[in-house]
Amino acid sequence: MERLPFRATMQPDKNSKASHWFIVVAVCSCVLQLLWFASKCFKQIDFDGMAYLGIARHLRQGEFHAAIDAFRSPLISWLIAVASFGSTDYLHIGKLINIGAFLLSLALLHVLTEKLWHSKLTASVAVLMFALGRGLSAAAVEMITPDFLFAALTLIYFIVLLRCLRKDRLQDWFSLAFIHGLAFLAKAFALPWLAVCTLVALGLSVKPWKTKAARLGLAALIPVMVATGWATVLHSKYGVFTTGTQFKVNLLQWTLHTYSEHRDTTYSLLRDTSKVVDEYGVGDPMPPGSWPWTYSLNVQQVLPQMIRAEARNVPRVLKESMIVATLGGLFAFITMFAILTHRRHQYPVEWRFAVVIVASALSLVFAYSMLVFDERYLYPLIPLVLALAAFVAWELRAPAPMLPMRFFASRSFAVTNVVSFAMYFGMFGSIFFLSQFIQNVLGNSALEAGLKLLVWTGATMVVAPLAGIYSERIGSRPFMVAGLALQAIALGWLASEASVGQSYLSMLVPFVLAGAGMALVFAPSASAVLNSVRTEEAGQASGATNAIRELGGTFGIAVLATVFSSAGGYGSPQAFVDGMVPALWVGAAVLGAGALVATLMPSGRRAGEEAAEPLAGQALPPDAALSN
Repeated sequence: MERLPFRATMQPDKNSKASHWFIVVAVCSCVLQLLWFASKCFKQIDFDGMAYLGIARHLRQGEFHAAIDAFRSPLISWLIAVASFGSTDYLHIGKLINIGAFLLSLALLHVLTEKLWHSKLTASVAVLMFALGRGLSAAAVEMITPDFLFAALTLIYFIVLLRCLRKDRLQDWFSLAFIHGLAFLAKAFALPWLAVCTLVALGLSVKPWKTKAARLGLAALIPVMVATGWATVLHSKYGVFTTGTQFKVNLLQWTLHTYSEHRDTTYSLLRDTSKVVDEYGVGDPMPPGSWPWTYSLNVQQVLPQMIRAEARNVPRVLKESMIVATLGGLFAFITMFAILTHRRHQYPVEWRFAVVIVASALSLVFAYSMLVFDERYLYPLIPLVLALAAFVAWELRAPAPMLPMRFFASRSFAVTNVVSFAMYFGMFGSIFFLSQFIQNVLGNSALEAGLKLLVWTGATMVVAPLAGIYSERIGSRPFMVAGLALQAIALGWLASEASVGQSYLSMLVPFVLAGAGMALVFAPSASAVLNSVRTEEAGQASGATNAIRELGGTFGIAVLATVFSSAGGYGSPQAFVDGMVPALWVGAAVLGAGALVATLMPSGRRAGEEAAEPLAGQALPPDAALSN
């Protein structure tokens, strides 16, 4: 069967009124939030904002040498200086530029999402989700930060990148290079981050390597020229090249914690004591010749600290992402990426674009997490996640959707996926710590810990075949309820018995219970999912369930790691136990809730009948063969 272009599979946009209402709600929400926060903190300023305003004052008075700063990106200060020709109220100018960049990001998110999915409804849903994101409107008012400006330029970059992937014209790649260079001036992190995005996009291309190399050279031309030019400007002030000073300052301050060992008053500003700044509040935390400048770094010292910082900050990033983008937004993002991957041959451009977004998300999270976590770092990333997540709205309207949303109208399908999410959340989040408990507290090697955990998997291997056989006879519900209940009991048992002096033998029974409980869920849940859809839709249903399971494991590790870090740590065996015990109780609670949800599963053969009833009168989509 001939494949249709992506846009050809869309129905006419019959929901234009709905999209207009979503936009109205988003605009009203933004206006009300901005006005409320402005009434509270419009005249306040943060320390970084004071520095950006100070640089703008230097520029406005023609003190160009004093306006050169190796630690802060210049673009927002340049914009404030230009706007100051119309008004001398630098504080209000800075706040208005920050608010304007936030509102521009909303408009650009609408443009990107509409161009990606060819749907105004989808675009309006993405804008509404971004407008309601917690803390975004507050940050736009209370701070003067380049992050919203960086977010706006990032969205322009991805709009142009989408055009490059679809049309592959040299002028588009040149435009991409121009936006990349401009984003570097907004925030230095844009240089390596967007370079990773360009490399991933070209790496997924099917073009010959010479064509890829030509596109890469064109896309890198302007960013390299801009970065070199700015490095030369900094050299004219400092006498040396200062590239990488921002990274080193943050590394010394937040990862290695070396500032607490030095009392040089030049850098006391980073400890928020007697700030050494000029008359406009601009300070340089690492001028050439200072101890941070000459501080010697070695891999043996830095690498372990970076790993610890990643373990500490990545769960915080995931937690903040769930708050800002909402759990539903992240769930939709991961699910839609899994579906696009499953049908990448049908929608190659959209899949490549989604891969670039995923690569950008991973690189941004892990790059910043090795230093320090700040929610502002997520501002360029959240709109990209929502642009892909809003694809759910498109799926509701497509005649041949990648994931028919009517699957979730089946009680059997919906309950089974909630159960799977709860099991992977509770068990795999807990296993992450139990394996470390056997090593760090009981004193076993990694190999010995793995061997001792075989009791868990051995019980699963024994019970799973029996559960599969008998679930076909008496239904999935009793097995799923019993399985999750056993897992909750096992984790509660382990949490109540955990101590520094615990023996491995005391863990054997809960390990067996947990393994048997997992086995009671695996086969019955797979059978319930496949019985709830048509035979030709089994691939779609299976792919959705696998994505939901992986999402459960991801969130389980993230949430339980957050609980662990808030109550304990890796400093000593007792500290580890103090952190692990509440994490296991949270896992047990989630599994208990999953067991309660499993009771809603249709009993016996009613599961298949309940799924077939709403589907019986529906004709298959014309391209059903493409959905697997």
